[in-house]
Amino acid sequence: MKPFFFIAIFLYISCFFSCEKKQSNSNNLNVKKANSLTEELLQIEKNRLDAINQLDTTQYKKWLNPEFELIDSFGKLNDITELVRQFKVKINAGVREKHYTRSTKVKLFNEQTVAILNGIYIIEKLENKGVIVLTMRYCDVYAKQQNKWSLLSSQLSRIRNLKI
Repeated sequence: MKPFFFIAIFLYISCFFSCEKKQSNSNNLNVKKANSLTEELLQIEKNRLDAINQLDTTQYKKWLNPEFELIDSFGKLNDITELVRQFKVKINAGVREKHYTRSTKVKLFNEQTVAILNGIYIIEKLENKGVIVLTMRYCDVYAKQQNKWSLLSSQLSRIRNLKI
């Protein structure tokens, strides 16, 4: 009876350590994949903002889901058609703005197929008297479909007197 008892304990301990190691390796792979997806999403966000800065509607729409909606800092709901119209007005008026983000955090959900990005969104507008800086908190929701990320929804909330 004693040899059986020692064999059973030995098998339990060896299984415990080997199973823990496999789970640890699986966790490491998930972390690496999440970091890779985070970098990919941050690059997509940068490319989208570059398209806004260059007033390039074709590149801008490339990242948007057909059902995309933006809630601006005044609470107005804008679809793709309205955003493109706003682009055209800016192009015709020769408006130059610089759009960029800071302190962006990426959270992945639903087996890493849905992502929420939030942080600070900044617009610098050139005016006659200098530069006007608008700061907002933003939240973007991306979904990965057919191995491609697309922006589903975006919301902006104005921040006053924020020092960045």
